[in-house]
Amino acid sequence: LAQCYRGFVHQPAALSALEPRVLAALEQLKARGYFHYDVVFNGGVNLGRTFVRRILVGVPGITYKYLGLRIFAHPWSTDAGATPEMLTIRAANDALTASTGRLLAAGKAVGKGGRCDYNLTLINLMEDEDDRGPSLRNKAGTNLGGGQIAVSWHADSSLEDFSSIAVLNL
Repeated sequence: LAQCYRGFVHQPAALSALEPRVLAALEQLKARGYFHYDVVFNGGVNLGRTFVRRILVGVPGITYKYLGLRIFAHPWSTDAGATPEMLTIRAANDALTASTGRLLAAGKAVGKGGRCDYNLTLINLMEDEDDRGPSLRNKAGTNLGGGQIAVSWHADSSLEDFSSIAVLNL
């Protein structure tokens, strides 16, 4: 953490007031079929389906690119036709933006006064461990309390240096 994730802050209760609404919104998005698998270049060579389903929600017209694939966001603003669930995702995003802003202003993260204007939310849906098969089992986590983790620490290459990100793990 000290070497690779300078400025890392763990806030277990950052969205506690919104959590029931966020969980309900995610369940509705799942029930309505908004989550999808992507087909990407695995290792830069072979095409393969991702093992998580995902949805991108954000500023109308914004995109996210990873592994050679560009995803377009579902809008989170009323004037662009957002669903009630996507408005809830925006409320969660706004709460995380405010929380990050307070941390930056207090100097509790890298880049005092840095940017935290989150303009999209990427939501990954990991299937239950038993449904993923033996090659995709959770691993023992050594961070944040030592519980099991499904996605290990990694870096997203498209981020601006020292930009803030917020991760919500439910």
